[in-house]
Amino acid sequence: MKEKLLTVIIPTYNMEKLLRRCLDSLLVSEENMQRLEVLVVNDGSKDASSAIGHEYASRYPQTFCVIDKENGHYGSCINRGLKVMTGRYVRILDADDYYQTDHLDSFMTLLKDVDSDLVLTDMISVYADGRQIRLSANPDDLTNKAEMHMMTYRRDVLDKVDYQQTEGISYTDQEWIFYPMTGVNSIKYIPLDIYVYMLDRQGQSMDLEVEVKKVGDKMIIARRMIDYVKAVEFEDSSKAHYIKHRLLRFLRLIYKLVLLYQTDEQYRSHLSELEALDTKVKTDLPGLYETMNDVVISSEIPLKFVKRWRERHRRYPHVVLFLHKQLKCIDVFLRKIHLRS
Repeated sequence: MKEKLLTVIIPTYNMEKLLRRCLDSLLVSEENMQRLEVLVVNDGSKDASSAIGHEYASRYPQTFCVIDKENGHYGSCINRGLKVMTGRYVRILDADDYYQTDHLDSFMTLLKDVDSDLVLTDMISVYADGRQIRLSANPDDLTNKAEMHMMTYRRDVLDKVDYQQTEGISYTDQEWIFYPMTGVNSIKYIPLDIYVYMLDRQGQSMDLEVEVKKVGDKMIIARRMIDYVKAVEFEDSSKAHYIKHRLLRFLRLIYKLVLLYQTDEQYRSHLSELEALDTKVKTDLPGLYETMNDVVISSEIPLKFVKRWRERHRRYPHVVLFLHKQLKCIDVFLRKIHLRS
């Protein structure tokens, strides 16, 4: 058996309707199948996800492996996969998404000659109606464009930073583009759109309604990130810039979810958590705290909503929030028109 070049970890929970599409997308050429390791980590599914995974493991035993475990959420699946993986490189694929098989095949052929800590590839976001948006992993603008779906790490990097993803909560994918980057010293960009990210599926973690309800999970992750930034001394200024900028973007998302999108009842239930997080930012990272004062609702509504909340201890009136949502809907509609044209 050839040495494994690439490991793909697939966290799986109740995905019987979509899992076959995901696993079929990994059926590359015979030569690359021998160099590919696919770990289907079944997170205590109550449907046929495990059986489907074992079906592929039976058909392609040199490539597919199923790890059945008790439910522990996304991070526990990644951690379990990292413990047993044998590939030189590793990337993550969600069970409701898939790869472009021919591009994955080409990627693996090129990866044999790569010796970088991080390999970036492009991705495609697909809406339920079939519309597609291609996102490029431009290394020169990684602080703004980094997505989990673009990242392939050399295993040595994860070992070096002792990478462990938070378990028991959602949205830990943000950690995949955060902590390992402190161990990355070389980056290779391969312009292949491999990952196909499916949008608009009701109930998925990136559904806005789900994000709003589970914003507390994001706050837990943010607190851990703040502790990390405070504790680490960055010798490389570019790494420091990346880490702090990613934290700023994540915090901005959290404040928006609570202060712009939550209902009054949801807001009241998360207010103490947000206040505690805000105090932590002010105490641990005062520079970042001041930067957050300049965050605006949008380019169309340049109101500094975080600063106002800090000064007046209340959100903007519902009419402002309503206007923001309507403009956002118009923006989405115009994007659809542009894509169709």
